[in-house]
Amino acid sequence: MEKEDIHTLISKYFDGKCSQEEIVSIYDWCNLSEKNKKEFIQLKTTWVISDKKSEENILSSLPHIWNNIISEISQKAPKMYTRRSLVYYTAITAAASILLIFCLNFFTDNKIWNSHTEYTYFYMARGEKGQLFLPDGTKVWLNSDSKLRLGSDFNARNRAVFLEGEAFFDVAKSDKHSFIVQTNSVDVKVLGTAFKVTAYTGSDDVGVSLQRGSVSIYKRGTEEKLATLVPSQHASIKRKSFLTEIDWFDDEANIAWTFEELIYEHAPFKEVFAKMGNWYGVDISVVLPPSQPDLRYRFKIKSESLTEILELINKMTPIDYKINGKEVIIRYK
Repeated sequence: MEKEDIHTLISKYFDGKCSQEEIVSIYDWCNLSEKNKKEFIQLKTTWVISDKKSEENILSSLPHIWNNIISEISQKAPKMYTRRSLVYYTAITAAASILLIFCLNFFTDNKIWNSHTEYTYFYMARGEKGQLFLPDGTKVWLNSDSKLRLGSDFNARNRAVFLEGEAFFDVAKSDKHSFIVQTNSVDVKVLGTAFKVTAYTGSDDVGVSLQRGSVSIYKRGTEEKLATLVPSQHASIKRKSFLTEIDWFDDEANIAWTFEELIYEHAPFKEVFAKMGNWYGVDISVVLPPSQPDLRYRFKIKSESLTEILELINKMTPIDYKINGKEVIIRYK
């Protein structure tokens, strides 16, 4: 089959206009080689993320536009212990760049695409941060060691995303669909606002911080409301008991990581080292804790290396530290 013909056929398939024989032809073409399968997955990813809805859009991306996407990828994250760089991506660039994308259910039970919702995953490795744009115009800053799941029906039947980790959302307003951030324990629902959700898998709490607008927090998959926030309020929800505490926060410190800063305001030492581990992409272990269990720190990280920050902590509270690749051992004196 000619290249132009298969691209036309794939475009029809994504638009739901293929006959059963044409679907079989696409399946046969995909099974000819791993290269064909990979190309199909790349095209479907582009279609889902960039909200393409016409044959012309898919055709125009092949081969020239797709090649341009690859060649114009933004700078990759710097090596460990160097200056952090917040990397910005458009949705299409994210499909081909450092944001690791996994597309599921492409080839299941001898079918190219099943009738269920398909998902695209955006993943930021430890020590990296990035920005993406969703099809509805919402901007998302994805923090280190965080994953965002986006369904193929996003902006068509819903505006729901699933988060593991930490992300800041600047949500485009829509009267048609609420924007819902789902986590393992709670759902955060809004129409148009800016807020942060922290839901790392290993944490006992889920945090929601509102910068502007209004958000409501519900038990996962229910209409049982746990809290409604106003700007500059932060909610901390226990995953198991759903006990919810609300307090006020400093806007600058709360979202500083989105503009390449990490700010500690009287933060417990365990929180300091946990966030530093994500920031620098290392595992930090405190094998000998301080004599003061309630020890807290107040400082800022911007362009400093890991060693420079450890030396700073050493001046404030004497410690011994050892860096072995991605492992850091801390002992308080």
